[in-house]
Amino acid sequence: MHATYLPGAQRKRFWQKKWPREVLFSGPPILVAGSAAAKNWRDPVSDPWTIGLAITVCLWLALAAGVRVAGARAEDRKGGPDVVHEGLYAAVCTMHTMLSEWCNKRQCGADIRATFHRVVPPIHEPREIEQIIDYAGANGEGAGRTFPIHTGITGRAIRSRTPLVMSSPHATEQQLRTELIREWGYTEAEVRRLGPGRYSAMAVPVLDRSGQHPIGVIYLDSSDRALFERDDVVEIVGVGTKAISDFVTKRY
Repeated sequence: MHATYLPGAQRKRFWQKKWPREVLFSGPPILVAGSAAAKNWRDPVSDPWTIGLAITVCLWLALAAGVRVAGARAEDRKGGPDVVHEGLYAAVCTMHTMLSEWCNKRQCGADIRATFHRVVPPIHEPREIEQIIDYAGANGEGAGRTFPIHTGITGRAIRSRTPLVMSSPHATEQQLRTELIREWGYTEAEVRRLGPGRYSAMAVPVLDRSGQHPIGVIYLDSSDRALFERDDVVEIVGVGTKAISDFVTKRY
């Protein structure tokens, strides 16, 4: 694709797809040809050769339209977010699996999650990020959510263009949410929409090919408060996020 930004997670609306346009453009010629064939068929003085030609043209147009609509539907499916981002989801899942296996053997890093957010265009003046794949390590959730660029560790990583770690020392969920409001720029309404128990997180920005503009951010979190302060975990995440960054800049 070689785009300056990543495609979103929202599916195209009906009028944005290709196959309805094929139906719209192909319909009138088929109607005209069908009407001509029917008129010649009912006319007792019509030449049989003319009737056959009209019917043949009508069937030919209908067959051609069917082929074009089928091709357009196939292209629409290829352009769906599940297909466009399946490689990215596989890459994030690979990193998540490696990290989870490592942590399980060392009894750290409970319920790790990982996902990817894109910068919503324009990337030169970003205002929002959008989660474009579901969480690896969770039950199919998250894709399509948007967040203001000024909130959370993901937004701050995008603005600073540097990897960031959040480790909350607080003992209760309420204290954690108060920290998110005071330290990480969330509003009370935004905090209420967040999942519980995410006491540590890490965000790694992904830059475009020029190295100037962030186009996305890799995000991980866990209920383990000190997970991303461990040197071994940081090393694994560093290798995994580098591979994902390389994939993103080459794939999109």
